[in-house]
Amino acid sequence: GVWGLDDTARAISEEAFRRVAGRPAGEMSPDEVRRELSRMDVLAFMCQAPALRGMVARNLSLCAAELRGRMGGDDDLFGDLLSQGLLFCVHVSWGAAPEQMGGRAAARKYVDLQVHASPVSNEGWAPREAAIELVGASGAAA
Repeated sequence: GVWGLDDTARAISEEAFRRVAGRPAGEMSPDEVRRELSRMDVLAFMCQAPALRGMVARNLSLCAAELRGRMGGDDDLFGDLLSQGLLFCVHVSWGAAPEQMGGRAAARKYVDLQVHASPVSNEGWAPREAAIELVGASGAAA
């Protein structure tokens, strides 16, 4: 189906919240959700659609700017590429880093967001088409 950035960010953030908190936010009271988000520390940003949307949008802009730069700043060539369509793959991962050497046990949670772009072929993805697949730590699709 066709998904906009708002829909995509909402779906990813809802699933991320469910995985980190252990149950969907919709099954919790507003106070419980606030407590969970507070407990999550840095992970909370990806569990809230507006924050995640902002990060994804910024990374998509950076990716497009880098593509344009790799084309020598040629606006016509870049415009041709955009008119043919680009497939953007957004990868969001999160976790906790192991304890640091020396026994310091500070909470070292992280969120990693990567964006990849590839031209769309006639046999491949149609423009404005998107799919979301959330992959667990084992690599199996959830």
